[in-house]
Amino acid sequence: MKLSKRVIGKYILLSLLAALGFVPAAATVHAYACIDLNYNLGYGMTDAYDNGPIIRLQSYLNGVGYLSALPNGHFGPSTEAAVKVFQVVNGINPIGYVGPLTRAKIKTKTCGLVKEDSVSSQPMGSIVQTSTDAKVLVNSSSKDDQLISNPETGQSLTIGSDIDILWTKNIDYSYNIFLEHEGGYSAGFIAINQYNKDKYSWHVGTVYSSAQNDYLSVATGTYRIRLQAVKKGSLQADIVSGYFTITAPKINITSVYPLSIPNDGKTAGVIFGNGFDVNTSINIDRKYGWPAPVLFRSTDNKIIVFSIPTSISPGNHYLYLRNSYDMVSDPIMITISQRSQ
Repeated sequence: MKLSKRVIGKYILLSLLAALGFVPAAATVHAYACIDLNYNLGYGMTDAYDNGPIIRLQSYLNGVGYLSALPNGHFGPSTEAAVKVFQVVNGINPIGYVGPLTRAKIKTKTCGLVKEDSVSSQPMGSIVQTSTDAKVLVNSSSKDDQLISNPETGQSLTIGSDIDILWTKNIDYSYNIFLEHEGGYSAGFIAINQYNKDKYSWHVGTVYSSAQNDYLSVATGTYRIRLQAVKKGSLQADIVSGYFTITAPKINITSVYPLSIPNDGKTAGVIFGNGFDVNTSINIDRKYGWPAPVLFRSTDNKIIVFSIPTSISPGNHYLYLRNSYDMVSDPIMITISQRSQ
């Protein structure tokens, strides 16, 4: 009997996985509750509530022997590796992302026969069915699912600004608000367990990471917002926005006081403006020139106190400010005087 390349390749992959300790429990019969994952899952995502889709996925993978780690509700490296094993065993391209084909296969194995070429409504974006679980998104703008009216599709938001997230549907249940990347991956929580009827005020760019247990500032890029019911098993449909961009804040210097500062390394100068952040640096004469020590930053990121190093010669010089996003201010001239002897 002549074996196909695909069969041989699958045998080799399974052998390698077995050598690494991933041994499929093919001969064991397990009883599972029906696992019907309503949206795609991928690396870095975390369940927003107990017994969420990720922990149910992990429980299944653990039960069939593909995942040795205990279910914790976070889609990390171990879960990704276990998903790849499942995909290899079931003839799906092993990319570690739980897309339409993988969701359908899991449903078939736990709920009974379903059509694996049919894809249910995707709260993580409208998926174009392909021969693999590749993440192909369509930026749909139908009124049925995109009920967030602000921010608008195509809108540009600046990190550090404040906006009201608005939606067109009255909400009478508790919900979480997520920020999502274009690929459907969650960038973090905008808000947790809210109950406002029609809006939420957001400091743009700030999200909460459950994996790091801290508030973070997201990178610039394209995102959308998802509002999702907190209650387990809720039949409430997710509410999502269209895709918008988050851009870096520009640095603006409004004034410097005083305009003449000695090069003694201790006399304070004050810069007033906006677009500063905790990593804003001050450089002398060039965008990446000699740094001036920062002595203080205000919490509202509008004031920076600095001094002039003793190594800088007296005369007229220019100050440049640069923030975490590599945005650079227009230069402002000051006079550096000789320090007292």
